[in-house]
Amino acid sequence: MDFSTPFMSEYLMNGHEQVERQVQELQRELMDLRKRIDFLLPVGDRMPNFALEELGAEIVKEQSSASYLSEQAGLKLLGLTLIPAKPPCVSPRVVIQGRAPMVPGACWSFAGSQGHLTIKLPYSIAISHVTLGQISKMVSPSGKVSSAPRMFSVFVSHRFPLHHCSTVAFYICVY
Repeated sequence: MDFSTPFMSEYLMNGHEQVERQVQELQRELMDLRKRIDFLLPVGDRMPNFALEELGAEIVKEQSSASYLSEQAGLKLLGLTLIPAKPPCVSPRVVIQGRAPMVPGACWSFAGSQGHLTIKLPYSIAISHVTLGQISKMVSPSGKVSSAPRMFSVFVSHRFPLHHCSTVAFYICVY
């Protein structure tokens, strides 16, 4: 078959352009699907979570903020609260329990405008990403998430085994 004829050259060129348009359309559809997936299932939910209680992670209460305790009284009779105004505070353990999806009220509230939470991991890991989850405005009863953290910092502490140096009795070597 001779592809050098003007008809065949034009036919091949049109076919090439049509394939190129189809590839571009498929690329747009793929990007749209990726955006939808990222919206429905954020990147942080698709990554391994090493800070899970079921994997051995623990909350270090002594190095964490106090939980927020509501001071609002509910229905009281003779000084006893019969019906609390708000449910009792949720333990900070909820942070490492990996519950999904996130629902209003199933979160740890700390007292004050700044707080800290210390999580002890069961083994050493190489940290590449850290995520902090919160409910969306769509599921918030008020339509707002104004009490959600806006800024957070991550600090890492690693305990090294201490060994006694045999050369000098009162020094400790860190390896």
